[in-house]
Amino acid sequence: MKLYLKILPSIYFFIAFILTSCLNKGNDNHVITIEYSGDVLEYQLPYRNFIQLQESDERIWKNPSVNKVYNVSDGLFSPIRVALKDSTVYILDPYDGLIKAIDHELAAIRKIGPGKGNGPGEVSYPFDFDIDKSGNFILMDIEKRAVITWDKQGVPINDFLFKHATPTTLTSADENKIVVMVGGGNYADFNEIGLFQLYDVDENKITSYSDFLTNTEHLPPFIGLERAFTGRILFDNHKVIYIPRHLNHIIYISSTGEIDLVRRTVDDIQTPTIQFNSEESGSAGFIASTSLSSDSEIANLSGFLVDNSLVIWSRPGNRKYGYHVFDYYDRENADYKFSIKIPQLGAIADLCINENYIATINSDGSVSLWDYSISD
Repeated sequence: MKLYLKILPSIYFFIAFILTSCLNKGNDNHVITIEYSGDVLEYQLPYRNFIQLQESDERIWKNPSVNKVYNVSDGLFSPIRVALKDSTVYILDPYDGLIKAIDHELAAIRKIGPGKGNGPGEVSYPFDFDIDKSGNFILMDIEKRAVITWDKQGVPINDFLFKHATPTTLTSADENKIVVMVGGGNYADFNEIGLFQLYDVDENKITSYSDFLTNTEHLPPFIGLERAFTGRILFDNHKVIYIPRHLNHIIYISSTGEIDLVRRTVDDIQTPTIQFNSEESGSAGFIASTSLSSDSEIANLSGFLVDNSLVIWSRPGNRKYGYHVFDYYDRENADYKFSIKIPQLGAIADLCINENYIATINSDGSVSLWDYSISD
């Protein structure tokens, strides 16, 4: 009996440890799985020791009031990205390679840019864009592998062509600088230039900004890690806020390219798996095809800077609650604040949100503008 009493606390401790481990399985999952030639390799997230959890993963709800201002479809063909600046909605339309501007009051389309073609400033397949503080337009063309800049009237400024890597998203920065996220290409070139690059519009040159995909010596020559690290990048007060699409993380990168802070979002999902679809390789060790496995979840659809908040459009939140869920985090330290859900938006392909408005690209190809306010 005495022996039983002595070991009873150890039994309780062991059971508690097992239960805690099961409950925190997602929290401790800092490994990206790589399936290659029948082998399963593990890539430890290099910033895993930086990751801080939120105090709670329970959402705190606030109630938004939402009203539709207008809906526009004429003159739009295949809108893919939308942005808000001042009193105007800007839409990127790859069909004709133009940006369409819609004034909040007029609800009439104004066309910007030289359009599609091979000349200076012309685009082939623009996939993302941003607007800098001066009102100039920055476009990412995935077919040309280029970053293309126009002034506010759409007159070409510069084209920058990437040799091997492909730009995947971008954000405007200070002093005519653009932070570009890249992926693809030969791994030796990709490793040399880094995951993030800084493009100088005035000098038309690019330099490495940040690359934290390290510890790759035991992995294949080209591992396709950038597929797991696609996401949204924002520039805020001399730092980059990086929101991975397939990882439930918010990552703050300093002006020198170092990771300052990593916070978990309120959603708990497993890290993604990278699959090699072909074992064919070229002379430089390029693996022909890689992809994320079909069970790799999407964590964050997009992110926006709104007043003193970082707002994340949450895919797990959308699926769980059946509405469009927006989680608000503190802009400085990514502490979770509250959430809102907006069922009125319906089926949409993209959106942008600021302090007063939400602009949506709807599933039928039209664009809507909504005004909204949030009450406690």
